[in-house]
Amino acid sequence: MFPSDWWKKAEERVNNLKKAKESLEELLSKHPEPKSLLDYLNDRRFILLLELLDQSECIKKFLINHPEDFQRTIPGLWYVFKDKKTYLKELEGLVWESMSDEEFSRTLAYYRHRELMRIM
Repeated sequence: MFPSDWWKKAEERVNNLKKAKESLEELLSKHPEPKSLLDYLNDRRFILLLELLDQSECIKKFLINHPEDFQRTIPGLWYVFKDKKTYLKELEGLVWESMSDEEFSRTLAYYRHRELMRIM
């Protein structure tokens, strides 16, 4: 499915390639359009995705639960510096007045995990 030279490069960067590969397979199985992710990946993005799946259990769970977010988040936000004003504006766009505590908590956790993935 992926070029062998991508796997060779990944071997040099990923601590547990077997675990990362299993996580990638799980992510693809939960992705509503796995072909879109496969088309999005190049060797750099492939290695980055494997590193994220390998380095953090928290990020791995986030990516598996939100399989489209890697390709949504990384292109526009990867190298972007965000100041306090930017974070507050983004958070204001995610919450609303009548939001329940449970919804607020879930939304905040999603945002926190997405940002953690972005800065890792």
